[in-house]
Amino acid sequence: MRYLVATDSVHTTAAACDYLEPRLDPDDEVAVLTVVAPNDDAAGADGAPGSPSSNRDAGDAANVAAARLAGRATVETLLREGEPAGTVRSVGDERDADVVLVGVHGGRPGAGPGLGSVARSVLEGADRPVVVLPLPSLGGNGEGA
Repeated sequence: MRYLVATDSVHTTAAACDYLEPRLDPDDEVAVLTVVAPNDDAAGADGAPGSPSSNRDAGDAANVAAARLAGRATVETLLREGEPAGTVRSVGDERDADVVLVGVHGGRPGAGPGLGSVARSVLEGADRPVVVLPLPSLGGNGEGA
């Protein structure tokens, strides 16, 4: 099996690892994809795409997957620039992913419990199975995932 994990945070990656760990075989491939907006110099330190903290989050998310899935499958991390949902679909095609995993919404504190715009767009344009991962309560606004 070939899995594509689209992530924007350690929370989403941890949820993906929780889902994948009991399902993986050593021959499986897991590509962990983080998408950032290209040259977004206006982004602040609040985790917005393209900001330094967003790029740090991408590295942290990749480290979580590499550590948790080591020895269970082949794990590759990818960092791409572009519009998130379109990039997820494009990489899914490139990798011929059997399944795409996305978080229900952005994995940042304060995110509401509803389906986020990227997850919704990936689902609406899907040509392969998409698993929408529940995320733990992240606090910030009193709502959980």
